[in-house]
Amino acid sequence: MPSQAVNHWYGSDAYALTTAETTELVERASQLFAGEITVEESVDPECPTAIYVVVRVLLEEPRPSTDDIIDRELRWHREAAQIAPAAKGLVRLFVE
Repeated sequence: MPSQAVNHWYGSDAYALTTAETTELVERASQLFAGEITVEESVDPECPTAIYVVVRVLLEEPRPSTDDIIDRELRWHREAAQIAPAAKGLVRLFVE
């Protein structure tokens, strides 16, 4: 389940998340959020050479409060930076 992240905008040629990094990012998301979690790649329409790895969470009901979602998102991003430090700026979280 390795994922490719490329972003020439940030000066990085390419970074391939390892299967272990991707798995850990998904596990952290599942610990913080109840719902369906998927991993996909996304291209920035304004900069087609920028490819991001997106961890997408479809929340189950009952949804946490907006403040709680924001707190969890911030926590996930801090932990993601420790899990895959070389992918900083290339890994995104999308909670819906």
